[in-house]
Amino acid sequence: EEIWYNLCSKFGLILVESPAHALRHGIIERLWAIVYPRISDQRNKHSKTSRNKKLSEAEREESKQTLKTFLQEYIEFYDKISKVYLSLFDPEAFKDDIQHTDHNLSQECLDDADKPAIVPILYKLLARLGDLYRYQ
Repeated sequence: EEIWYNLCSKFGLILVESPAHALRHGIIERLWAIVYPRISDQRNKHSKTSRNKKLSEAEREESKQTLKTFLQEYIEFYDKISKVYLSLFDPEAFKDDIQHTDHNLSQECLDDADKPAIVPILYKLLARLGDLYRYQ
């Protein structure tokens, strides 16, 4: 569990610190390749639990809540990175949401190589965020 968390954190840091590097090396796709199998496993477990008529309603509800909590963690992760990217277009829009993050992404600190990477990465982040909400 901790390995997955650390790897996701490292990929998140790369996405925030060096968008051009992240785009060039497919970090957003690699992140999803880590996230999706874990989500799929949790969804399958929940599906089996919800179909099992031998289990109590409380056990089925617990399974549902576990899946929701699991998805919510990834939603918050993707949402946080997306807001960092969106703040480049309107720095005041997400000021309260991202003021406590360790990001170093701003218009002033972006390299010229990073600027063209912002929109494609943001597009992919928002698409995956939509997937996560749909799974919930």
